[in-house]
Amino acid sequence: MIGRSRDRVNAAVQRALVVQLGGASGTLASLGSDGPAVTAALARQLELNVPEMPWHTHRDRIADVSAALGIACGSLGKIGRDLTLLAQSEVAEAVDTGGGGSSSMPHKQNPVRAVTAITAALRAPGLVSTMLSAMPQEHERAAGGWQAEWLTLAELIAITRQSAEAIAAALGDLRVDTSAMRAHLAIHGGVAMAEALSAALAAHVSRKDAMGLVETLVRTAARDRRSLQEVATGDPDVSRWMSATEVDRVFNPENFLGSAGAFVERVLQRWEM
Repeated sequence: MIGRSRDRVNAAVQRALVVQLGGASGTLASLGSDGPAVTAALARQLELNVPEMPWHTHRDRIADVSAALGIACGSLGKIGRDLTLLAQSEVAEAVDTGGGGSSSMPHKQNPVRAVTAITAALRAPGLVSTMLSAMPQEHERAAGGWQAEWLTLAELIAITRQSAEAIAAALGDLRVDTSAMRAHLAIHGGVAMAEALSAALAAHVSRKDAMGLVETLVRTAARDRRSLQEVATGDPDVSRWMSATEVDRVFNPENFLGSAGAFVERVLQRWEM
């Protein structure tokens, strides 16, 4: 998502890098027949592209950049949101070790950089909305719409940069606690591995029957306050198809990662292109 956001911003910026020269009413009449030549010379000097016609009140390119920045902020904010949830004291699966302290709780490590990204994601939609609202500009010179863009776009660029820098730094200082992750998978008797158990049983019975059996086992484990693995190991229907060793293997989270590794490699390869 971040890679797509980066590409989207870059593409929108490239589309927006066009010179604007139109004169008083967008015709360059004061330059006679030299208007296009002067425009091309100015574009070369500024290293900009030449548009088909003056565009002073055609704000689609600027709006395109703004929308791309807003989406980028939302993408970064998604990471920030997940980091704040993972850093909660009762979770503590991933913590930004470069976060800020607390004025009242000495033990606390506030995820300030994640919060920076969330804040930008919350502010960006309003700024993008202002840019879109400014698009219906009068004839060849706006009265208010054009001026409304100036500080708005600057602020949108600033918060996007702040968000990107914050998330990059937070991920660079991220400490992942795999023992906490494993402990959480064991909460409520390890019912988080119920899908793995039903998938293993589906190799022997129908998927419907496998799901029904595991659902019964989950209810039994909850009622008796036992682990799902213990209940499954002692269940005659499960034992009919799976040995205790096979059940142990099913309840090892590392054996139920699916295509996660392949997905990571594909994303990393795409990012390095």
